[in-house]
Amino acid sequence: MIEDLLPKLFRHIRTNGLNATSDVIAKNLRHSIRSTLEERFDHKFQIDTAGSIQLEDLTIDSDNKARGVYYEPTPPHVFRYILSKLDIDHREFDFVDFGCGKGRVVFLASQYPFRRVTGIEFAPELVEVAKHNIECGKSGCLNCENVDVLCMDATQFEIPDSKAVLYFYNPFDAMIMKAIAQNLETSFLKNRAEKYVIYYNPQNEVVFERLPFMKKVASEKRVVDFASPRFHGYSIFRTID
Repeated sequence: MIEDLLPKLFRHIRTNGLNATSDVIAKNLRHSIRSTLEERFDHKFQIDTAGSIQLEDLTIDSDNKARGVYYEPTPPHVFRYILSKLDIDHREFDFVDFGCGKGRVVFLASQYPFRRVTGIEFAPELVEVAKHNIECGKSGCLNCENVDVLCMDATQFEIPDSKAVLYFYNPFDAMIMKAIAQNLETSFLKNRAEKYVIYYNPQNEVVFERLPFMKKVASEKRVVDFASPRFHGYSIFRTID
């Protein structure tokens, strides 16, 4: 096998240079490591959350299908790291994952004692997988009893008036994020209950930066994740009293 790889390696170096070849090797290595870690996580809990899925391969009855982003789960250690930045009593907060896909983050959030955990997803196939994953977790590894995944367009979801943490892993384009931000404003102005927005890979964070009732309280340009072929940052916003 090595005898077959070496000629390809030397050809790549001659054509693209040593630095470019090193980058390709590192990327492939990270992809291999991440795939292994993803499989181990799913195997540990007997769930199915790994892999990436393009929206065109799914049955989605929504005019906003073209404004969504493909499914890719948040790495577990990245989610836990970001969530640790919140100084809150989880028992007082709802947690909502917008564009939850197979429910990886819903599953992870349910391991904390949130008052309620909700996943929002508009692809029926992914909702079915997410619901099954949650059922598997109810055997003893979840700390939140009130967990559900709703099959609906995220713009139609009524954000709870209670204290809440809203999670986004770059699920939609700017237009959809603006619609959700308007729903957030409607919810907050009813009783000004504390809200947090966690935005992983915040491609459209300007939507929240422009909200007069929200303030960015934490951010990092990249979360070091060697096992990922990409490095994403995050931003956390909190409502202003």
